[in-house]
Amino acid sequence: MVLRRRGLVFGAAALLVVGIVGGCAPGGPEVVESPSSVVTMTVGPVDEFHVVPPEGWVMIPLGRKRGFVHCVVSADGNDGFSAASLRVSYKEVRELKEYRGQRSGDHFVIDIRKTRDQSMGDSQGNFDITEERALPNRLIAGERAYGHDYLHAKDGVPQRFQEWFIGRHDGLWTITLVSAPGETVVPAEAVAALDTIEWSPAGSTGSSVSPVPTVVES
Repeated sequence: MVLRRRGLVFGAAALLVVGIVGGCAPGGPEVVESPSSVVTMTVGPVDEFHVVPPEGWVMIPLGRKRGFVHCVVSADGNDGFSAASLRVSYKEVRELKEYRGQRSGDHFVIDIRKTRDQSMGDSQGNFDITEERALPNRLIAGERAYGHDYLHAKDGVPQRFQEWFIGRHDGLWTITLVSAPGETVVPAEAVAALDTIEWSPAGSTGSSVSPVPTVVES
């Protein structure tokens, strides 16, 4: 089970390495017609992630859980699903290699389109999920992003999820936009925040946006 949505929304990358086929400048939402969705990742430094929260939203850095660095940008200041949110997860190259059983070499190859497709396939048979569809490919901070969205209902209350998978040289990033409970459309300000996302080399001053702080669990 890749992602039984809601509470396990960050579990995507851990099991979505079925997209593996073996062992990346500012941009907007333009559709990407790429001949290949295969990305080669390399063990090494991880770039800093930057995003400008929508006005009034709160940035919540979370700890590492099973290899992920979590961050939630929330409309009500909580890290759950009580309000609209933008959720970020990351899986580093070394951990992807370990999951696949690749102990040699510094490179890792993954097909991001297949990763997205597998996420969609894993929702089959989950009656809480409806209206699932693939989204047109786009760029996020100049990187190819492959997405899908779906409606998830808990106790009869619907919530829209929009999930984007991004393969970069430093690992697999997942950006998930979530509507408020009872809403069936992701808020426009959350979608607009995708256009503010940047990555910059760790410790650099190349971005005007402050990096997202992270909490590392001991």
